[in-house]
Amino acid sequence: MVYLANAYRSVGRLREAEATYKEAIGAYRELAAYGPDAYESPRYSPSADESIAMTLENLADLYRAMQRPTEADATCAELRALVAKRVSRLGVSTVCKQEMKTPRRRRRLKGI
Repeated sequence: MVYLANAYRSVGRLREAEATYKEAIGAYRELAAYGPDAYESPRYSPSADESIAMTLENLADLYRAMQRPTEADATCAELRALVAKRVSRLGVSTVCKQEMKTPRRRRRLKGI
């Protein structure tokens, strides 16, 4: 679903992108109800929590592009809460190691 939302966004169909991101977040939350690592595979596949976080980040970026700062801030607050919960559950070093698994995250974290 996230790939579809990204495609909508790339062609300027922002309302469809927003709805699809929200639908994806709902699906990931259903998976997360089965446990934080409900659908990990042998090769790197993000956990439900990580997928929710990445999709929230995409949604916040979309809201900024749509000039909707209130929704962007609320989405970022939700993302921060999710990350804080994950850090408290796994510990900072574990979360940082997992974040470094993806090239996009690796580039962003190097700038911090």
